[in-house]
Amino acid sequence: MSRRLPFLSLAASLAASLAVSASAQPVSPLGASVVDMHYADAELVVPPTEEFLKIFPSATRLPDNVLTVEMEAAAARFESEWGGLPQIALSEGSRLNVGASGPRVANLRVRLGLAPGSQFDAELGSRIAAYRAAHDLAGGTHADNRLIASLNRGHNYYRSLIDLNLKRFKRLPSDLGERYALVDLTTQTLKMVENGQTVDSMKVVIGKPSTQTPVMAGILRYSVLNPYWNVPFDLAQSSVARKYLAQGRPYLKRTGFQVLDDSGAVMDPASVDWRGAAAGQTQITVRQLPGPGNGMGAIKFMFPNALGIYLHDTPSRALFDKQQRMFSAGCIRVEDHARLSTWLYGERPRAIGSAPEQRVDIPDPVPVYVAYFTAVPTADGFDFREDIYSRDAPRLAMMGN
Repeated sequence: MSRRLPFLSLAASLAASLAVSASAQPVSPLGASVVDMHYADAELVVPPTEEFLKIFPSATRLPDNVLTVEMEAAAARFESEWGGLPQIALSEGSRLNVGASGPRVANLRVRLGLAPGSQFDAELGSRIAAYRAAHDLAGGTHADNRLIASLNRGHNYYRSLIDLNLKRFKRLPSDLGERYALVDLTTQTLKMVENGQTVDSMKVVIGKPSTQTPVMAGILRYSVLNPYWNVPFDLAQSSVARKYLAQGRPYLKRTGFQVLDDSGAVMDPASVDWRGAAAGQTQITVRQLPGPGNGMGAIKFMFPNALGIYLHDTPSRALFDKQQRMFSAGCIRVEDHARLSTWLYGERPRAIGSAPEQRVDIPDPVPVYVAYFTAVPTADGFDFREDIYSRDAPRLAMMGN
């Protein structure tokens, strides 16, 4: 039975007419935005930006996706609870606990909206615990310098982050689909979602800060078994060429690397200008044959796009044990390709023999969203995440914060 994709609809006629094709550039044609998302598939509806709707108020407006609705509700609760408090500066000092007293306690009570006084009572402890939960701080009823620093940032700091991330949620399609995969860059995880519920998740490795994984939306349409690894040009220079000069032909035989000419034919290593390549004076095209050490692992999952981004297996298993997993050239390495394959296909696809680049279409294609969130709703407030790619500051500046 075919599963519903977020395809084009008459109600979204304006967005449909301007949907981004697979050859599109990363900026949406529906108006420049503080945040944007590369739409890689024409079957996904591109939501108009807020900036576009301000210029063309009569344009078709699409309903917000369910994640945006949840974000807006959480933002309203956060504003109601923490938005109207006195924004006074607090002094750092020794840790304060229930039973303490003095001017620092008096200012803390004012800052948190409690009745005037200089006693650290149970009411203040409870208020601090609530603030900690809402602002993603370690639990407790005490006041330490980390809590003071958070309070001194002021409410507008947190509200600006929430507003920025609300814009990010709004750039996702109005209809996310009954089934979709969400790659969350800030937590370096992949979630498999069905009918609004996460049914499975796994760690991923994403792009280095110098080769960041882009924010994008596509549709997983097929996989490639026994894939080649097309080595990035910088690695062909800094690694392959230099190791060949040090180790010779045995290095290529051991690792399965091949050099290709402009027509895609395999070159004789003796005809390659290895010294020029290692020095960056000439560029060589290198691929790695399928096998246990292949950089793509056993399979890659394709959502066709002009940016060359895909999901894939990897032999570098130790990277998944690290807390921060930003090591790739931009593509997304998955922790457990077998689980992802089973979720996509209903069963794990198997290669027929050892032939390279075996394509297996996904019977019911699945949307995939690669997203970047630094503020996400929780039961008590928000999870304020590390801005791993340093994207927040310039966007907050564009918003006037």
